[in-house]
Amino acid sequence: ATGASTYGLIGSLIGITYVAALFVPAGLASAMAKFVARHRGQDDEDGARAAYRFLRRLSDVSALVLGVLAAAVANLLYPATLSETVQVGLLAAAFSAYSVDKAAFYGFDRVARYSVLEFIGSGLAIGATAIVIAVNSTWYLAPLILGYSIVVVGSRLSLRTAAPADYTLDRKEFLTFT
Repeated sequence: ATGASTYGLIGSLIGITYVAALFVPAGLASAMAKFVARHRGQDDEDGARAAYRFLRRLSDVSALVLGVLAAAVANLLYPATLSETVQVGLLAAAFSAYSVDKAAFYGFDRVARYSVLEFIGSGLAIGATAIVIAVNSTWYLAPLILGYSIVVVGSRLSLRTAAPADYTLDRKEFLTFT
């Protein structure tokens, strides 16, 4: 069932997820790249790690909230099945986290690592798309969820560094910028 109406519905559902990411995640991504790089440029690795930890936590909360909201909007606006609604929520959350985690790679100057993960995630997404079509599945958004999640998980494993618990950040500056 990949006719014009399905194609239009899936395109609209993807659109919801990307619009959701224009809100908080886009600002958090800019803040991540800026503040992590700024602290690193000042030879303040503890500050960079503290900025990363703070912004990643905000990112995680916003990804969950936006995932739920995107799923609710999809359910209200379109004749989406439960499966499609869940996929919209997961895709919105994964893409939101991906946007911020990608910026963290840039802030920590780990672009090569990001590039490798992006190629792996993209390759898996393409392969998963072929499988979804071949088996006539309706999990059309799952390949995108997989692709973005590869970068998110890779980021969390690559950049996990502990910041001193007592390191003080100017959170107001971070939130104002975001």
